[in-house]
Amino acid sequence: MLALVVSTMSCGDVDPGAGADGSGSAGDGTNELSTGEGADEGVDETGADPSSDPTRACEGRDHWRLLESPPQPAVQSSVITLPDGTILVAGGLVRTAQPGYLAVASAARFDPATDTWLPLPELPHSRALHQILPLDDGDVLLVGGSGGEPRAQLATSVRFDPDTEQWTPGPSLPDAVGLITSIAHGDLRVVMGQTRAFALEGAGWRELAPPPASVVDDGLIGWGDDLLMIRRGQNPAMIYDPIADAWTEGPREIDEHEQWGTPIGDFVLAVALVEPDVVFILGKTYGIHHWVATQEVPATFSRGADRWIGGGQSPPLSHTVARGLGDGRVLVMAGERAAIYLPERDRWCWTSEAPTQVQGTPVVLDDGSVFFPGGSAPDEPPYRWFPQ
Repeated sequence: MLALVVSTMSCGDVDPGAGADGSGSAGDGTNELSTGEGADEGVDETGADPSSDPTRACEGRDHWRLLESPPQPAVQSSVITLPDGTILVAGGLVRTAQPGYLAVASAARFDPATDTWLPLPELPHSRALHQILPLDDGDVLLVGGSGGEPRAQLATSVRFDPDTEQWTPGPSLPDAVGLITSIAHGDLRVVMGQTRAFALEGAGWRELAPPPASVVDDGLIGWGDDLLMIRRGQNPAMIYDPIADAWTEGPREIDEHEQWGTPIGDFVLAVALVEPDVVFILGKTYGIHHWVATQEVPATFSRGADRWIGGGQSPPLSHTVARGLGDGRVLVMAGERAAIYLPERDRWCWTSEAPTQVQGTPVVLDDGSVFFPGGSAPDEPPYRWFPQ
């Protein structure tokens, strides 16, 4: 097995110019898109074409479920679905008076069938800001990150066996590097930071060709036999060929919004895989004064079409994280609000409003719901979001 480590939803249309309330409030039935049977997507109740009115609101069915907190709440934990359907949440940061945050060694399993937490033995050492990779035998590997104070980088890894619930040492990286994102794709296992790349081969790591630019969070995508990397800069796509151990630039062709130079503007906010060969990006473009953000810009890239397709302006969604829902839709989370984007129709809509700020790396579950593990404060509990 070759593994790499590189250092370097249903809801209502929103007016992109509206505030974060999306011109509707939670539970009032005015902020979700109806996708149920019998819904006529060609006209609304007044007989108007919905596509001609971005403020048109539709029936909502989605809801949020508050969950109990894990034994040791933390932020920046690693989160992964295990072979039995439970979710491993390991390590992370807790708030302290000095120096502000400290890494922890806590771990727990969340059971979506009962919405309960199962305690686990602690990690051998405290760890946060690390990456987590599934292995072929069902075990998972926690790689790099920091221990103690957030700035203390780690080169070590630790392996978790879901059957025995035991932690054992894994192979160490050649150097301690700050890791940003990771992926498991076929025989590839990848984590990525700023300037260096490593491949896990057997019991050790091999350094790869360095990435040519800085990757963004969640910016590694499985792309056929290759990897697609979403980076910062004028051309956001880079492609890695593991056979040649080489990076090449992705396509520059843009269907819309060519006046911005790229289909995503000047800065990548969120990345998600929509389908096996379609990737979604939410970017931000700026006005004449570069520090004044003017609008968020969605775009999709299709491997078959081999081009970027820019969408219309999105609602305000700074500080975001995105996940493909497996049905052609993308959930984009921003604080207490989330929105759904339908790339085929270039259409946005708000979900219902979460009761409090939603924290943590989201995981899409088999039933279509999305799990958020929460943060380290009492007002940042875990949640599940259900599309209906």
